[in-house]
Amino acid sequence: FKYQDKQKFNIFAFSFGPRKFDQYSEEIKKYCTNFFDIKKMNDENVLSLCDQNNIDIAIDLMGLTQFHRIELFEQRLAPIQVNWLGYPGTLGVKNMDYLIADKIIIPEKNKKYYFEKILYLPNCYQPNSELKYLHSNKFDKKKFGLKNDSFVYSSFNSQHKITPNVFRSWMKILQKTKKSILWILIEGINARKNILKEAKKMNINEDRIIFAEKLSHEDHLNRLNLADLFLDTFPYSAHTTTSDSLRMGVPVVTLQGETFASRVASSILAQFKLFDLITTNEKDYINKAVEIYNNKNLLDKIKTQINEFKYNSTLYNCKIFTKNLENIYHNIYHHNIFV
Repeated sequence: FKYQDKQKFNIFAFSFGPRKFDQYSEEIKKYCTNFFDIKKMNDENVLSLCDQNNIDIAIDLMGLTQFHRIELFEQRLAPIQVNWLGYPGTLGVKNMDYLIADKIIIPEKNKKYYFEKILYLPNCYQPNSELKYLHSNKFDKKKFGLKNDSFVYSSFNSQHKITPNVFRSWMKILQKTKKSILWILIEGINARKNILKEAKKMNINEDRIIFAEKLSHEDHLNRLNLADLFLDTFPYSAHTTTSDSLRMGVPVVTLQGETFASRVASSILAQFKLFDLITTNEKDYINKAVEIYNNKNLLDKIKTQINEFKYNSTLYNCKIFTKNLENIYHNIYHHNIFV
């Protein structure tokens, strides 16, 4: 929103989520031609509003997530409609024309499985905020119950992504790495009890499972670098959580599948040329996590590579990302082609 060329594009934002206006809403509002709160508007009025403002390209940032309004797109808000970012997959509706992705998330061979025509960004499809200074030494391990002499595996994915298979893989990793602990974000007493119960079944002491609490985003970022290695989930990989971890210099080991949702972490890691951290089966996933535990030189080398690439990668370069996005909009509007 900030860097889009206001001489070429009029930007209309339509807000209909349940959240109240906050600092991010106000920030976005500054960069828009107009900002509409349509939470209480019915479909007919929203369609009329789009018509009155001559919307050419309607971009759905929600998809089939909670509080979506996909029915608006089914009735066609604009001549060109695009699925991007909010939902990691096809929407399966006939009036959604395009989906913005990249060639790692949706390889050419997989395009046939999508209702939409695929628009490829040249790098990762995921936008990120710019790099800024964070207090990387703001917290110490003791504050979060992490032992100073332990190797810290972390996973700050939402807990619904932790399948039984994923958790068993993590326990196998802990079995092979005696001085390691697992730091995970789990909410609810029952959920935490179940996690510890399953760990015990695999002979992992409960003191090796550390539960994290929710923090403000800035504090969350500042605590991330207390981890040594982030363990991804499968088949729903870490998305923003991957880019956050790499932003703070923490490597991520992922298990890549064929679906959009299982390939986002791979796309982000590719921006850092960390292809060795992308595995394709459970055995290699476990072995890679154990190898990094056993080889401090390898871990240091990976962290050095992350810190070198993050300043040169397009992942956190909002100006380049916005220009690439604008090129897509230009092509589909003026030529009705997809790239």
